Amino acid sequence: MDFGRACVPELDAPLCNAVGKKAGSASPRNVSLTGKRNFDRVYRQGNRVHVAAAGIVAIESPTREDELADGMDDAGTPARAPSRLAFVAGRSVGNAVVRNRAKRRLREAVRMVHVPDGWDLVISARTGTATEPFDQLVKQLQEGIARATSGKR
Repeated sequence: MDFGRACVPELDAPLCNAVGKKAGSASPRNVSLTGKRNFDRVYRQGNRVHVAAAGIVAIESPTREDELADGMDDAGTPARAPSRLAFVAGRSVGNAVVRNRAKRRLREAVRMVHVPDGWDLVISARTGTATEPFDQLVKQLQEGIARATSGKR
């Protein structure tokens, strides 16, 4: 019996794709909001919206001229970089297992919601996020993200 071969990945299998996404990763690296400076800017200046399952803070991304050389897209409108997202869960949500489950559910729900380009968003889990029915979670996030990115509270 050769048990060693079952654990060896295929030699020709890609370890990551062209957009910087780790194999099995939930979101591409280039659309994750990272760094203390970015979080501070979002929390200090962003629009805050609260829904039952999450808190959402959103602010327009700083313009990134390096996305397109002339700063315009094919239609002639100003180019907007993809939105950057961060998912957080404090200790009040529960233990580590519950916090991680809540963040996974938020990530999956956001995949089903339209997030307009050009925004930095921090989505904070709340106590009921891990147990909220998934269809309600998606509906609440859709409403909350729309309100946060429109500037209305």
